[in-house]
Amino acid sequence: EKIEEPNVVLPHRIEYRGTTK
Repeated sequence: EKIEEPNVVLPHRIEYRGTTK
């Protein structure tokens, strides 16, 4: 799962932004 926009997903994923979770 690619996280580019942390505000679009869950707030805790902000630390994973720009990375592949």
